[in-house]
Order: sequence, then structure tokens, then C-alpha cells
Amino acid sequence: AIKPMFADLHYKLGALYVRKQRLEDACNCFRNSLDINNKFFRSRVYLAKVLRELGDKDGAIREVMAS
Repeated sequence: AIKPMFADLHYKLGALYVRKQRLEDACNCFRNSLDINNKFFRSRVYLAKVLRELGDKDGAIREVMAS
């Protein structure tokens, strides 16, 4: 298990899930990363990308606007 204080590890795990096309898991990792550090720009951008690929265009736009 990844300790919750490491936002960058959640981000890296999410990026690995994206490569494996496990988009739901990636989305959860990026959200965990943002729960820890809501100013983590890379997590927010990747989350927007994953949400767009999952068909949630409104969610992707919200994440881009929040970044």
C-alpha cells in the first residue's frame, strides 16, 4: 500500500495505469494525489485527460479550469 502522504507516488502509479489502459484505476490514483496536494498540476492534467478518454467531457473541463 502507498502511504497517503506521497502525492507524487499516487501520480506515478496513475501514470502506469494509463499505460496499461486501466483508466478507472488511474482516475482514482490521480484523485488520491489531488486529495493530498490539490495544487499538483501534473495530476490534474492527467486526470482531465483520463476523464476525457472515459467520456466525461464536463469533468475534464472542470479539471482543466481548476488547474
